[in-house]
Amino acid sequence: MQALALVCHEIVSTILISTKRRFVRSLSHDEDSDDDEMELKRLLGVVSDKGLKTLDVVELERLRVLLQAKDYGDNKKANKSKAKLLKQINSAFYDLHRPRRFL
Repeated sequence: MQALALVCHEIVSTILISTKRRFVRSLSHDEDSDDDEMELKRLLGVVSDKGLKTLDVVELERLRVLLQAKDYGDNKKANKSKAKLLKQINSAFYDLHRPRRFL
């Protein structure tokens, strides 16, 4: 649980840094991308605080789509964290669709 929180924290901090850089560089303002980034931050905050099990299938799918669309450029650590979180999301999808039964 702590590792997941750390991964989410790294991604959120990278998003904040990239958002600040993009804001300074850009003159045009695109509200759709801002809404997507705000939703990504919100979902990552929920995952960081409570874990993946609190999200339903729709929210997991939205988180996966937003994360896959996010480009971290040359930040190797953020790309590794992104890949790790995507693996955990895929595993959560599998668990939701095929619950494991322990006898």
